[in-house]
Amino acid sequence: MTLWKIIVKTAFFLLIAYFTLLLFTAPTSLFFLDGVNLMIHEAGHSIFIFFGQMMSMLGGTIFQLLIPVSISLYFLLRKDYFSFAFTLFWIGDNLFNISTYIKDARAMNLPLLVTGSIHDWNWLLSEWGLLELDQTIGGFVYLLGTLALISCLLIMISTIILDLKTLAGQRITA
Repeated sequence: MTLWKIIVKTAFFLLIAYFTLLLFTAPTSLFFLDGVNLMIHEAGHSIFIFFGQMMSMLGGTIFQLLIPVSISLYFLLRKDYFSFAFTLFWIGDNLFNISTYIKDARAMNLPLLVTGSIHDWNWLLSEWGLLELDQTIGGFVYLLGTLALISCLLIMISTIILDLKTLAGQRITA
């Protein structure tokens, strides 16, 4: 590990910490990942349409989480913990977006991609008889997003500290 790599990781950590702060203070703002997340969400509907309406409605959210979780597992298996931590940020951002969408199930105030299209979570929660719990379910998803974001920051800072200790050990023995 070189000092330059540690500096780059630290700068990236500070950027992610800033975006995390923005997510907590203005969760409905658009971030650099939101366009990608929306495309993945919509692709999920198209992929899951072959499994019936329920799965098609769920498919957007499933795919929106499945893609970053899969990438997260890849980095975890490679023991690339800093990259793994970034995927937790991505997952947390997605969970915040999903939370907002779920909490909007009754009010249906959010603009949909296509005018007149079905609000996924209004339809799903209505089908399951849980529409009146949209705020509670959305709040739980928000909590999961919070845990992902905090974990992201803790893992990032931990890897930077370990890298600094490794670098210090290399310099002492050199």
